[in-house]
Amino acid sequence: MTLPTSGPISFQDLNVEMSFSPTAQISLNDSAIRGLLQVPSGQISMSDAYGKQNALIFGGSVSYFTSGNSVQSVTVPSNARGARIHMWGGGGRNDNGNGGAGGYMNGEGFWPSGFGGGSTLYIICAGSGYRAGGQTAGSRDPDGKGKCQQGWTDTGGGLSGVFTSNPRGGSNETIINSSQILLCAGGGGSRYGQTPGGGGYPNGANGGGGNTGGTQSGVGTSAGNGTYLDNGGLLAGIRRSGNSGTGAGGGGYYPGGGGCNFGGLNNGGAGGSGYIYTGWTLNAYATGGNGSAVGTSDPYWSGSYGGNQQQGQVVIEWGT
Repeated sequence: MTLPTSGPISFQDLNVEMSFSPTAQISLNDSAIRGLLQVPSGQISMSDAYGKQNALIFGGSVSYFTSGNSVQSVTVPSNARGARIHMWGGGGRNDNGNGGAGGYMNGEGFWPSGFGGGSTLYIICAGSGYRAGGQTAGSRDPDGKGKCQQGWTDTGGGLSGVFTSNPRGGSNETIINSSQILLCAGGGGSRYGQTPGGGGYPNGANGGGGNTGGTQSGVGTSAGNGTYLDNGGLLAGIRRSGNSGTGAGGGGYYPGGGGCNFGGLNNGGAGGSGYIYTGWTLNAYATGGNGSAVGTSDPYWSGSYGGNQQQGQVVIEWGT
């Protein structure tokens, strides 16, 4: 509904518009009420409520983020009451075929309680998978791509995500919990022999050979039994192979499984899962397949993100 354009307006009217209890104790100085009345600071009165509606309005400022080797950040505009976010996870590396595509997510909503104009959002646009080997156990790539511990292997794409606090601690491993995330899209698994799985929602797609995608409650499982198996870090799809090549799982809210045994199982890496903040609206989503990007009808897709060996992208429309 929309608040009246003239006459008296009560605090009960404001509560109803905000979907609060009609008898909730509020003040004009509350951040949520200032957002509704579109008066982020300074003097405020009940007359500022005339004609206001508790719905986000888009069509103004837009911010773009692409892959980098660190967590990026942006200050929320003072008049932004929420956002609509479009994102693509990174695609997996290929060998003998296409890597898994990153997942696609498009969601919107108001800021969580205590967050708003002037606050800082943190963005990860993880890179595509690549080929690497001989990494130290436990290591993570700073831009979210998987690594392997032994031999040479193709690695999974990383997640893309928007967070209300910095998800990275003192090392390259990202510690993610659902209270930090507004939206994230899983990365695609890599291919080494068998078909990989793409990033997806609610679960990442399974990879060939028995590797399973990340879910809303746990890391995907690996069908391998080698010594150097390790399901991925939450930022990066990581697969430490044995002496044989293997597909790496994609990063995600929960990453996908990957890996092989010393007998050369050559599984395809599974995709990582996406996530959306409770209370936000998921407008669209798609699970990545074998190679080509998904979410290509989104007006902000440029043609160069989210597919086989392509990096991730995040686009934020600021809602007033």
